[in-house]
Amino acid sequence: MLLPNFAEIKIPFQDRAETIGILGENDEFLRVLNDSFACRIVGRGTDLSINGEEGEVNAASQVIEALLLLYRQGTKLTMHEVRYSIKLVKAGQSNELKSLFTDVLTVTSRGKCVRPKTIGQKIYIDAIRRHRFRSSWYRENLFSCSHGCYGTSQ
Repeated sequence: MLLPNFAEIKIPFQDRAETIGILGENDEFLRVLNDSFACRIVGRGTDLSINGEEGEVNAASQVIEALLLLYRQGTKLTMHEVRYSIKLVKAGQSNELKSLFTDVLTVTSRGKCVRPKTIGQKIYIDAIRRHRFRSSWYRENLFSCSHGCYGTSQ
């Protein structure tokens, strides 16, 4: 018998490589997802099953869908993307998640997408874009300068 607020979502992956990319080596990302949401997330072959209270299931599926989008764009997921996605969904900023993950600044010669990793970085990049292209005078006379972290040679 199902509970009134019980929900179950199944998310299929394309292949085993995608499953490992999303759930992590040795299911490290899956463990973080299970610890972060009050629902049960189980990977079986190339399928992921999320069941539990409806709100938690929906939140967990939003994170998985965002990670799938990022993975399918060619990004190798790290713990940063997983934890940051969880944080944004729990803060009610899931709409920001998609815009963050789809904003590509440039593509390197090796085909790697360079994108902002946090909402703060995205706001900074958007501000540069807005002000840099405001008028012809700006395009000719304004340049942007940014510094990396001290001591990292960036």
